[in-house]
Amino acid sequence: WPNCYGNNIHDTDFDHNTYIRNPCMEPFEMPSHINIQAHSAVLGLAFISGGGAWSTYKNDLLVALHGSWNRTEPTGYKLIHIKLDAAGNYLGTEDFVTGWLQKKDGSYEVLGRPVDLVFAPWGDLLISDDKTGVIYRMYSQANQPQ
Repeated sequence: WPNCYGNNIHDTDFDHNTYIRNPCMEPFEMPSHINIQAHSAVLGLAFISGGGAWSTYKNDLLVALHGSWNRTEPTGYKLIHIKLDAAGNYLGTEDFVTGWLQKKDGSYEVLGRPVDLVFAPWGDLLISDDKTGVIYRMYSQANQPQ
């Protein structure tokens, strides 16, 4: 970046230089490790160290997608779970928390926009939302209210 983006795509609209070879091809550039749809607005990242209710997600990554504001078909407005092995190799992506974007009568309603993720010392996941001005608390199994 800024001449190359994604999986070594050369941005010729931005870069008007002439090259002997494509400047975005290996061995000089590396492809992206994980791809996330453009305009999803990745803001918060939290690696899961494991332990307690989170032990099945150890070494994985949670990502807050704040959401698009200028797309006909919105994207983001959710948390995703990026599965990684112990060496950090990418294994896949799945939705983790959704519901902040609702489709009603052919239009979209934004109920929230997640911003950041923090694991509290007691194990719960805290999620900030700048649309509603709240912090959500995702209880770890050991800390569920009675």
